[in-house]
Amino acid sequence: MRLNQLNFHTDDIECLRSELRRRCACFGTVKQLDIVESFQSVRRQAICFLRMSTAAEELALARELGVGRFGGELVIVFELDTRPAVNEPRSAPLTALGGLDA
Repeated sequence: MRLNQLNFHTDDIECLRSELRRRCACFGTVKQLDIVESFQSVRRQAICFLRMSTAAEELALARELGVGRFGGELVIVFELDTRPAVNEPRSAPLTALGGLDA
């Protein structure tokens, strides 16, 4: 599962939280998952800060997804599309943009 394969079809943060926990469970136990919404002009992003139960689980997840760390936590950023297309439901795919290294 690479980062660009993480496409969710929701713009709801709680649905994103649940789905991200589910998909990360194959690497171990999600210890902490904080999601911060960012609004920049017409863009909306979900910045996910993730901790697994062990360092080995975090390393495996980081390698598989190709994400980095910020302040000791794994970070994944999702672009949230808030503009519904004509004749389509409001929910749109979330696209993972990548992680941060710091």
